[in-house]
Amino acid sequence: RWAFWDCLQQQLNSEPPDYSHAMVLLQEIKTLLESLLLPGHVRLRTELSEVLDMELIKQEVSQGALDLNRLAAYVINTMGSLCAPVRDQEIRALHHLQEPVELFRGIFHMLGLMKIDMVNFTVQTLRPHLMQQAVQYERAKFKQILDKDPASLDNTVAWLCTAVSEEMSSVRDGPVSAMSVLNRAYMHLLRWSSLDQKYPETVLMDRVRLDSLGEQVRSLVLDASVLLVTHAQCGGAVWSLPGFVGKLKQSITADLRGALLRVAEKVVQQVNEARCSQENTSLPQEIQEILKGQIEELWRDDNPVRILIGETVRKNIYIYFS
Repeated sequence: RWAFWDCLQQQLNSEPPDYSHAMVLLQEIKTLLESLLLPGHVRLRTELSEVLDMELIKQEVSQGALDLNRLAAYVINTMGSLCAPVRDQEIRALHHLQEPVELFRGIFHMLGLMKIDMVNFTVQTLRPHLMQQAVQYERAKFKQILDKDPASLDNTVAWLCTAVSEEMSSVRDGPVSAMSVLNRAYMHLLRWSSLDQKYPETVLMDRVRLDSLGEQVRSLVLDASVLLVTHAQCGGAVWSLPGFVGKLKQSITADLRGALLRVAEKVVQQVNEARCSQENTSLPQEIQEILKGQIEELWRDDNPVRILIGETVRKNIYIYFS
């Protein structure tokens, strides 16, 4: 790319100037500007065709009368009338460029940004229509699949039926809403076992993202469980030290990918350091062993502390969705 601009610079600096590459660039600029015009830009389209009339520009080149700065100024003004307000400052900066090569490079860079802006605007404008069409399309596809193979959504049916049963058990008075059932069903996906092959068919495309969210929830539960066990054993005096909880949480989060044994050792070490700085004494050896053992036991899915924290986290997520 740099070689192209260097070649253009050499052509424009030659005597007489060689505008062969510049002509190609002007044609590309004209095409790009035309692609940014809307159907209502009738006058602007006509004006663009007249100013960037390539046959007329060829005649000006042959007569040595081509004024690149004049054409660049027109292009920049046209871009300014078409671009989003957020680009106004960058458009103004183009007016201060004097070298033709720098002008061309700046114009092409800005046209690229404007094309992206136009695409984003088009998508944003069409989003409601696209969403409506997507729903209708997916319904039609699901119907085709079900007509062809009635058992193709068995996993989804079982997944939703489980959520319905749990929701009916928790709501004794009044009807069960579809949204509450769906929320509960999605909560199940956040703790779905990787060994369970009966993943709902309707959310298979999102499984990677949902598994990632589930992993974040499990990490959060383990973080909170370690903190709760540590608080129960070391007491409030150390817990109230400025910055202690934040520093401890960072250590836990960084080490949870490894064995909980290392986490336990590090927690005990930081608690002892904090106690020594405040009370000039460390935890009794018996309490240290209890704390280590409780943290090491958190690897078990049926650990009472982990179950308690997990239910609390999931309950808060469920309330948030509701």
